[in-house]
Amino acid sequence: MKFNNPHHHCFTLSIAAGNFAHGAHIFGNAYGTAKGGSPRAHVAAYKVCWSTSDVSGCYAADVLQAFDQAIYDGVDVISATLSGSTPSAEALFTNAISIGAFHAIARNVLVVSSAGNDGPTPSTVTNVAPWSFTVAASSIDRDFLTNISLGNQKYLKGASLNRGLPSRKFYPVIHAVYARRHNVTIQDACLCKPRTLDPNKVRSKI
Repeated sequence: MKFNNPHHHCFTLSIAAGNFAHGAHIFGNAYGTAKGGSPRAHVAAYKVCWSTSDVSGCYAADVLQAFDQAIYDGVDVISATLSGSTPSAEALFTNAISIGAFHAIARNVLVVSSAGNDGPTPSTVTNVAPWSFTVAASSIDRDFLTNISLGNQKYLKGASLNRGLPSRKFYPVIHAVYARRHNVTIQDACLCKPRTLDPNKVRSKI
């Protein structure tokens, strides 16, 4: 239902109803066939968020109208990937997603809601209505290993998702702390967050 961010809506839509994608991989890792939960489903999208001065840009009236329109159109499942602040018990009767989901389930339309965007810290689930099917991200049982042989003959085993570098070639090693940009915290640099590392310092290095 959220359609204001091309990366977000393509990602969530592919999870729900992405078609079969043979030969899918990430940087040459995990070759296989990717698909959504219902790859043969037909999709109807309803725009409810707009670029405004409001922080969220998603108004309750638009959200409720989208629920009503989806119900009227005869959809079988509504995916509501919106989340707000941590709710109280009273919010079940005032929150637009909660109210819209109640209208839908009363008409036998399942509503799948995102747990939130602030995990994995405690008490961050935002969609808690008992009549919604709330889902959250999880982990997988696989590791993407990257092994590095150092010049002192030590061998490091780590996890990384990349294209892979040619073997038997020497690459200097640099710690993220020493590669960070000015005014970037050590914590953010160590996580290699976007725009925290100086490209000139990390180029051709590990």
